[in-house]
Amino acid sequence: MEQLFDFCTRAYDFIKPIIVLILSAIISVILPVKEVLILLLSAAFFNWFIGYMTDIHVNAAKFSIKKAFEAITQILLYGGLATFIKFSFFMLGDDVTGETIVKYMTYIVIYYYVVNILKNSKEIYPKSKALKLMYEILTTQIYQELKSRLKFKQNEVD
Repeated sequence: MEQLFDFCTRAYDFIKPIIVLILSAIISVILPVKEVLILLLSAAFFNWFIGYMTDIHVNAAKFSIKKAFEAITQILLYGGLATFIKFSFFMLGDDVTGETIVKYMTYIVIYYYVVNILKNSKEIYPKSKALKLMYEILTTQIYQELKSRLKFKQNEVD
């Protein structure tokens, strides 16, 4: 029994620095995008929660593990992408460009989360004029902006 204890102690002493090294590396990569990850995680959770409430109260659907897994994989994708971009540009010595790209990516992802939250909230609260107005403003203005930019580019080609 004493030999087993000695073996476990030696194994722990050998593995501990490796685990600390791996965790330190992970934290050093994630720390620069901590705020982005918190924002993305918060938006993803709120989007999932409102979608879940819409399913329960409007669609009379039960909890879907498939939808929950899809939400988790999406947030892992966005978080991983933000971390990869920030780390890549850091390695290339261009922190500012990496931060800018990650910021714009975060704006885009959060915009779509907010649009989806408003769409589902309209279903939960169909009499809410404020939710309808916010949804219409966010979706219509972006559509009109894209439409005007595409026409502008088409005129340049002609």
